[in-house]
Amino acid sequence: MEFAQAGVTGSAAPFEGRYGLLFSYTDNGQPAELTAGLGDTWLLLQTAVKPYPSCRWTHGAIDAALSLRTRVSDDDRYAARITVRLNPTAYSIVGEPQPHKVKPANTVDAQFSVYFQVAAAWLDGHVDWSTYDHLSDRAITAMAARVDVEKDDHVARTGAVIDVVVGSRILCKTIDVPLGEPTNWISDDLLRTKFERHACRIYGNRDAQTIAATVLDGPLSMPVGDVTRQLRPSRDRQVG
Repeated sequence: MEFAQAGVTGSAAPFEGRYGLLFSYTDNGQPAELTAGLGDTWLLLQTAVKPYPSCRWTHGAIDAALSLRTRVSDDDRYAARITVRLNPTAYSIVGEPQPHKVKPANTVDAQFSVYFQVAAAWLDGHVDWSTYDHLSDRAITAMAARVDVEKDDHVARTGAVIDVVVGSRILCKTIDVPLGEPTNWISDDLLRTKFERHACRIYGNRDAQTIAATVLDGPLSMPVGDVTRQLRPSRDRQVG
């Protein structure tokens, strides 16, 4: 707005023009879609939230592992054998039995390894940023080696099926829609917990809680400025 008031001009057709944004990506741009449902359709509400800091293709398997682990004793978990079945697309990204996936050497490798993610979820009962502090953990490494991954056309695109063999028992779990999708919402409480756990490293516990309350508990008509002011560190905030 300040540029416009100062007389700065720009392209007359920045989106739909020959050299506009849409033309940069396709020869068949549909600019009308930019305003379709404006004010009524909120695409953000159709966006998933990742509960775990790993590739989304691993989340169905993590959900399944977390669900089944409570049915196995602590001692028996280490002796379990786990088979994960993934959609072929997911398999090609996180499931191929390559050395850097079966035994990841760094955080990025681990984020794209369903072997590591399932092993960590199965043994620890959670997957968060602290999980990557245990890349060399012998128990998780050994458990990852006991995970087999198969591709299966019948598995939901973002889902997973896992079979756990413990002694003579076989436990099975199918996840069609991983946690965090709009149709399987993470819940506001878990969303708040995830935000505060990470934001407290920057803002401290009190300010992280204040920011979460401002966004989640504030009225829909709240000015954006009221939110962005909360994002300044306390020492930089201005009253008003």
